[in-house]
Amino acid sequence: MLSANSVACRMFGYSANEFVGLDRQSHPDTSDPKLSEILRHRDGHGTAVGKVICQRKDGTIFPAEFSTALFTDRIGRHRSIAIVRDITERKQTEAVLREAHEWAERLTRFPEENPNPVMRVSADGSVLYCNPASMQIPGWASKEGRNFLSPFCPSS
Repeated sequence: MLSANSVACRMFGYSANEFVGLDRQSHPDTSDPKLSEILRHRDGHGTAVGKVICQRKDGTIFPAEFSTALFTDRIGRHRSIAIVRDITERKQTEAVLREAHEWAERLTRFPEENPNPVMRVSADGSVLYCNPASMQIPGWASKEGRNFLSPFCPSS
């Protein structure tokens, strides 16, 4: 490795000198076998993109997006540049959103699956929603749209 910027040094926990001394085979960020697969499938321009698991100098691991491109420098040498983005926060946010979505789905199913009567009634007493269990109430033969009080108070 020829160089690494300060962000990469902080991300991986190496000093610039340590980073430069690492070769690709011993560098911990290449420990994910998916990286080799990503690099084998470069596109026609020599670029490759994928998600990998990286490891810091202290041994901790983190999910990352990895992209690399091949190029030829001014004197004709083949080089590559890599960008590694720590996506830990994104993964955590995705997990929270997934959990919130699952919770919202459970809440959405609650009225239908509830074994107890559940009704939504407007301010004027019209039934806007009633679940299947509410149909089991004696004298409640019916439907949304009728007045909520009518089965209980026929004069309403």
